[in-house]
This record gives sequence, structure tokens and C-alpha cells, in this order.
Amino acid sequence: MQKRYYKKLTLLLVSVSLILASCITSPTSDLLEDPSPRQNLSNTSNNVSLSLDKTTYILPMRTLTFHIHNAGDAVYTYGEFFYIEKEWYMLEIEDSVFDDFTSFDNYGSRLAPGDKADIKVAMDDYGLTFDKGTYRIVKAFSNKNTGETTWLEAEFEVID
Repeated sequence: MQKRYYKKLTLLLVSVSLILASCITSPTSDLLEDPSPRQNLSNTSNNVSLSLDKTTYILPMRTLTFHIHNAGDAVYTYGEFFYIEKEWYMLEIEDSVFDDFTSFDNYGSRLAPGDKADIKVAMDDYGLTFDKGTYRIVKAFSNKNTGETTWLEAEFEVID
């Protein structure tokens, strides 16, 4: 009788575990409804380049480090602002991020000719979640002399 009880209990526990496991899903990226208005970007334009420390990240993705380089003779300005796209749909950034990070704008830093900068971003600070897929970071740079804005991108994969 005790043996039968343990068999039923084991069967019940296995069944409950399987049901719970099927209900658990990985977090998915919150994407804006419309595709990005900037579909065709490059990682280099007007002698300014944007690159990443690696092109493949493993979940959970906590940080992203990107590198910028001004190989030209013009001064460029940029800010903390960036956005990330998955398959060229923007990841949603909550309005509270702009309240919490008042410096999350598109100006404030300077990139002189020949200058390089490395910037490490903590994804949790911006409320961004990732699932598997192809992504890119998009960032703007403004030519200080002409005011022309250059948008650059750097692609990466997120895997399990």
C-alpha cells in the first residue's frame, strides 16, 4: 500500500512539474509596432565608426560595450542617447527612463578628430529585455561645423 502511495505521489509531482515548466516562458523584447524609420544604416559614415566589443551575446544580456572612433578631421558631438532594434523594430524604452536619466539625450560629449571612446551600457538601467535574435544599436553623431547628423549602427546576435 505504501509503495502504491509513493508511485501516485511521484506521478503527481512529475505531472505538476511538467505543467509548470510548460507555463514558464522566457522574457521577450518589447518592440514598437512600426518598423524603424532608418532601415539602411552603416557602422561607418563620414569617417566616424561605431562597433561593439563582441558580436554575439549570451542570455541573459546584462551589458553592452560599444566603441566609437572619429578618423576624420571634423569634430562630432554625441550624447548618451541610443536605441536598440530587433530585426529593425525599435525596442520600447519606458518614459520613466527619460525621467531617471535626464542626461539620456543626444548631445553633451565631444569626439575630436582621431578620438576614440568606449561606452559600457547596463541594459537593466534602461529596462531593456532581450530574447534570441538579431539586434543592432543605433546612435547619432552631429558634425559640429555643419550640424549634419550621422546615424550609425552596430549589429549583434543574442543566443541562449
